Amino acid sequence: MQILRLTAEVTSRTSFPRCRLPCGAKPSRVARFQHGVCDMKARSPRGSLQRAAVLDAALALIDNVGIDRLSVRGLAQELGRPPMTLYFHFKSKHELLDLAREHLTLRLLRPLGHATWQQELEAACRHIRHQLLDHPHWVPLLTRVAVPRPALDVYDHLLGLMLEDGFDREGALFALSSIMSHALGSVLTERLMGGAPSVPKRQLALVKGVLATVPRSRYPSLAAVSTAFDRWSFDRMFEVGLHSLIEGLAEAAPRRTHAASSRRRPSRRLGS
Repeated sequence: MQILRLTAEVTSRTSFPRCRLPCGAKPSRVARFQHGVCDMKARSPRGSLQRAAVLDAALALIDNVGIDRLSVRGLAQELGRPPMTLYFHFKSKHELLDLAREHLTLRLLRPLGHATWQQELEAACRHIRHQLLDHPHWVPLLTRVAVPRPALDVYDHLLGLMLEDGFDREGALFALSSIMSHALGSVLTERLMGGAPSVPKRQLALVKGVLATVPRSRYPSLAAVSTAFDRWSFDRMFEVGLHSLIEGLAEAAPRRTHAASSRRRPSRRLGS
């Protein structure tokens, strides 16, 4: 009994390192003990951090500090890893930015499952605009000259829908480029002229003030539309432009001579 009591006292006063091993793993391959501490983090495999997690963190860091202030050291701090472990995924900051560009494409462009190119492009442009307005520091990534593979799938899908609808090859190319440019251009305009109130809102208020001081006959057209000045918004401007582009291209873009017109969507009122 005295031996059992002595053993219990020694056990209660002694701290043992704890390390839970995965099923079937050998202790020597999973953890190494040093002065009673289970040092698993230092012995993690070089590629244990998933690339998607690294690129998610890179986009988050760019969103916070901007693309010019992104550094491998700063990214490593965000991830809680030594900087050298990240070079398993990329060789340089230049390559990191190319990978971040590709990862961003996955967020901006994806097939949405609509039956027509009109519906697909409308949804895609709205999604792109909302993402880039929420994360403006991502915009410079889009200027990198690279071929993000995820974008190829989406563009191939969109162009396929347009070719099926009768567009000729050049017409489909420029129609798609025009609509995507509208989405990106609206983001840049809003970032440049936004605010509370925005620059256009303030300008319209000034115009309204001027109109109140001169005869209506001096600027009759401006006076006629001035009642709509208070309802102006970037959202409305984007939607009217998007609908106008899509409907106009559906009617006027170059098409193959034998293409049937039965696949065209009926025209809608702008902004509907």
